[in-house]
Amino acid sequence: MTLNSFVVEGAAEKAILDILIENDLLKIPCDTVLENNSGKIIFDTLNPRKFAKDFLNHDFDEPIQVHVLLDSPNKKLNFLRYSNQIDSVHYYVTREEIEAIHLYYNPDWPSQYEKYKHHTTGTETKPSAFFINRGHGGLGITNIKQYDYVYGLWCDSPQALVKAIKHTKTDMLRKHSLRGYPENYGYIADLLK
Repeated sequence: MTLNSFVVEGAAEKAILDILIENDLLKIPCDTVLENNSGKIIFDTLNPRKFAKDFLNHDFDEPIQVHVLLDSPNKKLNFLRYSNQIDSVHYYVTREEIEAIHLYYNPDWPSQYEKYKHHTTGTETKPSAFFINRGHGGLGITNIKQYDYVYGLWCDSPQALVKAIKHTKTDMLRKHSLRGYPENYGYIADLLK
């Protein structure tokens, strides 16, 4: 049996992964997921050294796969350097941003976002800017990156979250390609059953 562990970039990724795990929506069996000494199953900082210290502080009989959710395929993280217990590392890219998933919470938000992008440029066109900003049709949801808000947004509709994640993968495949990246790179949707 292979053990699994999750590392995420931030609070929004953690909230989404918590909902998917709680509702048994991942293809990774829940009984193979590692916990640290505090009962925490998701490490929410992209720091391989701290991860190894917090989660891999004793020997395991089985190999460990680390699943990392992050927003860019360009980040280099060397988990294997800090533990010989890690068998493999798989990356799930949330490019363009994790907030792109939230666009599918409300049926009006994707079209509002397209109008917003028409009136803005540069980094202001990102989904997070659409949620945070009030001008040019932005929603003014300043806590869109916070765990409690994201968890509250999706916790009662996990199947809608799954659909949103799948829609986002389709959108990302149209805009960006992971071509040229190692085969251990995928999308959050690739974790779903």
